[in-house]
Amino acid sequence: MSLKQLQGGIRLLLTGMLLSSLSVSLSAETGWFLKVRESQEIWAEGRQVVPAKEEIHTIWQTSQRVRRDKKDGSVLLCLDKGLKYVNGPFGCRISSTADPGPVPGSWSVEETTDQQRIGQWNCQRYLVHYPTQQGVETIHEVWATADIPEYSNGLIPEAAKIKGALVRTVMTIRSTQGPPRVAMMKSELLEARQDGVPQGMLEPPSGCETAERE
Repeated sequence: MSLKQLQGGIRLLLTGMLLSSLSVSLSAETGWFLKVRESQEIWAEGRQVVPAKEEIHTIWQTSQRVRRDKKDGSVLLCLDKGLKYVNGPFGCRISSTADPGPVPGSWSVEETTDQQRIGQWNCQRYLVHYPTQQGVETIHEVWATADIPEYSNGLIPEAAKIKGALVRTVMTIRSTQGPPRVAMMKSELLEARQDGVPQGMLEPPSGCETAERE
């Protein structure tokens, strides 16, 4: 499994945790709007180092669907269909949401007593532990808040230990054997509100091709 594949699997898992945090049944017209700052602070593989970068992503989500829009395209997860639609510079691809990656039960959550105010929210720190896979170690620091109402991580047993909405996550990935590889990525919540979902926002795009498994 490559570094990028592992990152993708972990991001998919965190998206599932975020989806599971909705404690109310939302109608087809109502969902959550999130604005997130994503930053890549370090990414090195061998002697190759990728410069730091930062982007603002917007997210629309309901209990079954979530769409993330970023600079170079969008990703739509349809849990009701079990499909993921990736629309980018090279076209649109469809794949299963059951792609390889960490699964519930293979990771654990440690609650700490550390507290910090991040933006407009009072947050508590958690550490998410993943098993080392194929010589790659992953450390995930999560800051969550109970200040955003109607959030409860009750659908995934381990995620239930994280009380509140995810505000900041810092992921560090490093190799424990073979060529040296390290990546550090951070995600920070800037805005969260319940609102009407724009018409067609969570509908699958047309003209997508089925992606071949790598």
